[in-house]
Amino acid sequence: MSAKTRESTKPMLASIKEHPGKRADSTARLRQRVLDAALTCFAAAGVEATSVADITRLANVSTGSLYHHFDSKNGIAEALYLQGLDQLNSGVLGRLNRCRSARTGVRSVVLQYAEWVSANREMAGFLYAGDVVMSDAARLERKRMYGRQIRAVFEWFARYVARGEMRHIPADTYVPLISGPIQEYTARWLSGDAQRSPAALKALFADAAWNAVKT
Repeated sequence: MSAKTRESTKPMLASIKEHPGKRADSTARLRQRVLDAALTCFAAAGVEATSVADITRLANVSTGSLYHHFDSKNGIAEALYLQGLDQLNSGVLGRLNRCRSARTGVRSVVLQYAEWVSANREMAGFLYAGDVVMSDAARLERKRMYGRQIRAVFEWFARYVARGEMRHIPADTYVPLISGPIQEYTARWLSGDAQRSPAALKALFADAAWNAVKT
């Protein structure tokens, strides 16, 4: 191959190398557009009353494109549920891992939760609604996600329990004591029974959580 021929192939080779990445980005964007549209539809009418046509119309995608990425409307609902749950849990764990004391750690769990649900009311309402019919595979993934989160939280708190900074209580009571009250209030807020957002009362619930588990 001559030097001229080698030079002429370089742009073509570069475009071939870039193509898979661009395709993956385009696929991810389309998939997210469908999920975003589905969330808007589900928040307005619920999963059961929403049709695939409603989602494709709002997402501006063809029915064929939608079914290329999701096997059904319920498959979209499952993916959206797991995505929201992962965003919430990742945010809580990320904030927890930046803390350097038992008190700030316990309070951060509540603060992050309250701020996230207040800033993402549609997604929080979707997660709380419980109207997604979960397949066996989705239930397994949800169980795995929950297990990873709980394990990470327990591992973080374990050092402070060992130091005597947090009460030594049954392991399965930490999460209800810390997160239970803010979750209950969030449910009331989402249903319209409480007016002030969880974020507006986050310090109150964060202090209550710390008082429940401190020594």
